[in-house]
Amino acid sequence: MATCPVCKMQTENDNERLCPSCGWEFRYILGGMSPEEEGIYNRKLGISRENWQMLQAFKKQQKQPRSDRPEPPARKKEPESATENTLYSEKTPVPDLTRDPFETVKEFEARISGHKPVPAGKATLIKEKYDIETGVFPLEISWDDWTKNVKGIPGPDSDLHVVAERDLARAIYEAGPEYPLFVRLKAREESVFADAGELSTVKGVFPLNDVLKEPVTGMELIYVPGGTFMMGDTFKDSGGSAVGEVRLDGFYIGKFPVTQGEWKKVTGNNPSNFKKGDEYPVEQVS
Repeated sequence: MATCPVCKMQTENDNERLCPSCGWEFRYILGGMSPEEEGIYNRKLGISRENWQMLQAFKKQQKQPRSDRPEPPARKKEPESATENTLYSEKTPVPDLTRDPFETVKEFEARISGHKPVPAGKATLIKEKYDIETGVFPLEISWDDWTKNVKGIPGPDSDLHVVAERDLARAIYEAGPEYPLFVRLKAREESVFADAGELSTVKGVFPLNDVLKEPVTGMELIYVPGGTFMMGDTFKDSGGSAVGEVRLDGFYIGKFPVTQGEWKKVTGNNPSNFKKGDEYPVEQVS
């Protein structure tokens, strides 16, 4: 029996990919993480817990009769300096991405890695492609020009998305479909790369997702958005099916060919003729 670290719901299926209550992705195995991966995991877990608590408070308030709901307190106008010091602010400047001649490599790495999340573009939530079963909410991304100098920024073919259960996703979308993107930067020697991408919304901050990791095998999965296309025999050959419109739901597919090691983890056997190692593609399967 698995317990969700976000909402504490227990599920009898130890191989569950998503928590059926809050949508948390059971995608990491703590024992196999590097210190950097564990740091990212803990940051995402903290964000998800905060979002879950806000959602529960929102639901509780919605159940109250309108006359019994407390009036929201008048919002005090924050001084500009306080606004600029918030963690996710569109006023946060982009740090100098080149090492100063008077700066050691270690100092450069510390300066970049210690910088607040930097505004890096805009993301538009695509309501028509929201998956109510998995909570996957695809995004249309527009990156700022400065990100061209940063390694690890997802390309135009990346299927970036956030994960949010239905009520939370709807509340975020109804407040406005466009939100600012932020990236956390890291430096290794004199190279700067994106450590994590995040979407700042009215309901909290959500990590950007590009690939999923299947918990048993560790396979990387990418999301293929659904869509409508024409299928059939356009040449009208004998025995061919008529051309018709087909709708395909979004789905996940392996980013790389299945290896012999991954196949053995799932089935317990290896049917390959050329058993050269767990990292080689599996064959003799369909």
